[in-house]
Amino acid sequence: MEPFSPIHRFLNDLGQRLRGRAAAEASWVAVLCTLTGTLVGLSISAALGFEHGAWGWLSVLAGVTGAAIAGWRLWWRPTRGQRDETDLARWVESQVPDLHSGVITSVEASRALSGGGQGWPGMEASLAHETARRTTETLDALGMESLVSRERLAQLSRLGRWTLMATVGLFWWGGDVLIDGLHVLLEAPMAHAAGSGDDVEEVELLVGDLSLRLVYPAYLELQPRTIPRT
Repeated sequence: MEPFSPIHRFLNDLGQRLRGRAAAEASWVAVLCTLTGTLVGLSISAALGFEHGAWGWLSVLAGVTGAAIAGWRLWWRPTRGQRDETDLARWVESQVPDLHSGVITSVEASRALSGGGQGWPGMEASLAHETARRTTETLDALGMESLVSRERLAQLSRLGRWTLMATVGLFWWGGDVLIDGLHVLLEAPMAHAAGSGDDVEEVELLVGDLSLRLVYPAYLELQPRTIPRT
């Protein structure tokens, strides 16, 4: 077996685990932010009623914004520098100084020697193979679990499950209040917009109270006509 293959396989599996962990952490934080913001928003809307219930949207938008920030900080930003094999090799060596640049050296040597190449000037293929073999032994002894800590993910998942259970309990015991808050949250902006126009005085009229006066254009040479109690 080619001495560089285990290192390539290790880096590929490591990248998948790191991206999977980051996605899971971001998802749990997004769930926490969205649920918390929505529940608080519904409670605010239910308490303030239609007149000021639209303020509940601020809490909902804050929760959605928190979810978006979590996706950027916990998933996109940390993983965008771990998608390329070379960048991932440098990240591994930053975490384990005892590798002595063996990972990045093996990755670059593998590329230089691929397709029967001779590598860079002064490069000894046998020395590169020996470096790869020793690096593989170090990585096997190290274990991938030491590089992919799941402690924070476990804490977030526990907190997320408790939040989900609390949400179900709130809807079970106080569902009417939250449903009222949902109605207010959805209808309050329209009610506020309708009431923000000019004041209109409504007058109830009976059909019999109306009289019409028809005034025709001059070229028709017709007399004005009044229709009472139309």
